[in-house]
Amino acid sequence: MNDFELTRCDFTVNIDVGSQKDVVSYIRVLQNIGKVSGFEPKFDEEDYARGIHADRSFDLINANGIEFSIYNKWKQSDRAKAKNILRAEVRLFKQKAINKYTKKAKTTEQIKDMAKQCESIFMKTFRRIVPAGDHYTMAQAEKRISDNVSHVAQREKMIKLLNLTRKNSLYESLKKLNDKNADRILSKFAKIDVSPILLKKQYNMKYLCSLYKFLK
Repeated sequence: MNDFELTRCDFTVNIDVGSQKDVVSYIRVLQNIGKVSGFEPKFDEEDYARGIHADRSFDLINANGIEFSIYNKWKQSDRAKAKNILRAEVRLFKQKAINKYTKKAKTTEQIKDMAKQCESIFMKTFRRIVPAGDHYTMAQAEKRISDNVSHVAQREKMIKLLNLTRKNSLYESLKKLNDKNADRILSKFAKIDVSPILLKKQYNMKYLCSLYKFLK
């Protein structure tokens, strides 16, 4: 084993969200994240033209050698046991990404190191990309903010961000909000268990629980 070099390591979670309808709903909602600081969409229009299905996954990649994907497992395999499964993956595909988590020289020791840290490595990237909180319609989210956030300025900024995410990705909305305390605003959303990513009318649903509740 030590004659080989460890150049890729995948961390995966199968999330049973209960129905294929919800699998599709989660992917649609997650696509509204858009970019994330340091990450870019993995696929472009040429990829979609070649047959990549934009409605089956949400994929980001960064220059440091980390990929993040959430996809419809059933559409990838068509096996009955994959039905209702949302597959989440964090992939380290460059040596420098792997070296960030292990300083061991031998491949066997590197693998052991990565196995010990598998949950924390996966969740570090997952938390960086997926905002916490349940998903609601605009009216529901606004009411929860009004009921639970007493600070007027914070409440107004949160509602302003919601209005932006109705028509823009979360990434674009945060840029338009142009607030140096954007991370604090997102943490406030997390504190009251509301995602800044709304359920749009065309989704035909009023509630979608946070993916974090499946990962406990």
